[in-house]
Amino acid sequence: MKQLRPHQTLALDMLRASVKAGHKRIMLKAPVAFGKTLVAAVISRNTNDRRKSVWFVCDSITLIDQTVESFYAEGCYDIGVIQADHPMTNFTKHLQICSVQTIQRRPVLPAIPNVMLIDEAHCKSTWLLELLERPEWANVLVIGLSATPWAKGLGNTYTDLIMPCSMKDLIATINPDSGKPYMSPYRIFSPGYIDGMEAKVRKLKTKMTRMGMDYDENGQAEILGTDELVADIVETWKAQAEGRATLAFCVDRAHAAKIQARFLQAGIGWGYIDGFTERHERKEIKRQLDAGEIKGVSSVDAMVKGIDWAFGALIWARFTKSKMLLVQGDGRGLRMNQWDDLLIFDHAGNHNRLGFPCDIDALITTLDTSKPGEKSETQPDVKPEALPKECPKCHFLKPPKVRECPQCSFVPTKESKIEERDGVLVEQRSRVVEMENFYRGALFYARSKGKQDGWAWHLTQEKFGTAPRNTSSLSPVKPTPEVLGFIQHRNIRRAKGRKAA
Repeated sequence: MKQLRPHQTLALDMLRASVKAGHKRIMLKAPVAFGKTLVAAVISRNTNDRRKSVWFVCDSITLIDQTVESFYAEGCYDIGVIQADHPMTNFTKHLQICSVQTIQRRPVLPAIPNVMLIDEAHCKSTWLLELLERPEWANVLVIGLSATPWAKGLGNTYTDLIMPCSMKDLIATINPDSGKPYMSPYRIFSPGYIDGMEAKVRKLKTKMTRMGMDYDENGQAEILGTDELVADIVETWKAQAEGRATLAFCVDRAHAAKIQARFLQAGIGWGYIDGFTERHERKEIKRQLDAGEIKGVSSVDAMVKGIDWAFGALIWARFTKSKMLLVQGDGRGLRMNQWDDLLIFDHAGNHNRLGFPCDIDALITTLDTSKPGEKSETQPDVKPEALPKECPKCHFLKPPKVRECPQCSFVPTKESKIEERDGVLVEQRSRVVEMENFYRGALFYARSKGKQDGWAWHLTQEKFGTAPRNTSSLSPVKPTPEVLGFIQHRNIRRAKGRKAA
């Protein structure tokens, strides 16, 4: 087994302390590239030494084989799989890999485990949470794993939140084995504004998803079909990211297919994955991507979480209201690989509205304790009852939710109307980082002039309307022209004020 990294050792120590304090439902907030599989492998091995069983629950059936491969890579071989007709089905094994969908369909579950690890725990399964409330499950140690444990009501199940490190910590810490950070630095390119579109975005209908409230796909497609995304997706990619494996997040399957076609027309190999893509097809697409035979993949939500592929660039060609989805999506490229950083091309301006992933990660540090049934803005919209639709070919009125026409067998193919318009993407700067750098320069100036450190804090407060909370970790640096210019402008303004008085 690989040697534990400092943040992984800290996580295990915090888990032991939480269990010792009497907690049975613990949430481990583990950023992308944290190495949660290694932590889970250590927990599994330690539990095995005491002759106890462990279940590792995946959010999706499609992640079963990938998870088994990850545990094998960490030296865990005593594995069984709970999935219909899976060749590794063996209930006598100490560690069982299963999906929520699989165990939910089982009329009778195998013996209750001693420890349950729930991957992507922010994707709440109502059935699973209700299962854990049963008396016979009261003594099962449940550890949720998530980079974004911000879903509504999670605090009603999990009683302790453990946060051994943040995304910013992993970006700032060098891995001695590779000489690179544990998590990839990133650069975000997006329009500074989207004129005429923001008002329409605010009027978009929302719906409840497994990532929280988000914009309805049909409304997005309608807006983007008239106002268009800012900047040409293919040309932007060719100018700044050519040669980098890329993942594009699209509005719906028709839009994802259209983006794929755009790249193919430009002579650039490009793949497509949705929720119906078979496992062997996904493996082949990954092989082609790793080999450089294709340069990218278009998808909707099928690649937002649980994918450990090597991406050097991301394309956001859709709107999102969900901070969870934004951070999870960005996380697909934050795992350190052969590129020194991650390029994010946000053609929809999501990061302008929601913030940078590290900033979001640092600000949301508690579990939500909203109770079921409470009136809240996050309640899902009521969907209208499905209605029959006319076949566009033979005009037969099809029953609700039937795609293939019973009369003529015609299957309609949705054509995307989403286009991009002229414009360029500019690199965006994190306001938190900008504020901290300003403070460090002001601190250098203050000490060189014999002023107290508090002077730099108040100067930063005057400039940004806020100031760093923890200043002990911020060392002084030589002030930039921006810092010196603000000080000079402030001194002139005060001198004029005194003269006028």
